[in-house]
Amino acid sequence: MYEALEALAEEKALSEKQAAGATTQISDDVRGKLVKFLWQLKKQGLKERSIETYLYYLKQLIRHGANLYDPESVKETLAKIS
Repeated sequence: MYEALEALAEEKALSEKQAAGATTQISDDVRGKLVKFLWQLKKQGLKERSIETYLYYLKQLIRHGANLYDPESVKETLAKIS
């Protein structure tokens, strides 16, 4: 869990250093929601590797343009990348 949180923090630091025209970045709001979600998974007793897997796939969805607040956007993105 802590590694996943550290990875988010490192990504934030890296995204702040990137140029304005860089690829899609995770907003602070979404990042906060991801941390809360990962913490819930930890409290439910999921293993660290499972939590890291959740984070990986959520970040992939975001990277491909999915709006995690919109289920239709997630479905469209999944259809597009599969």
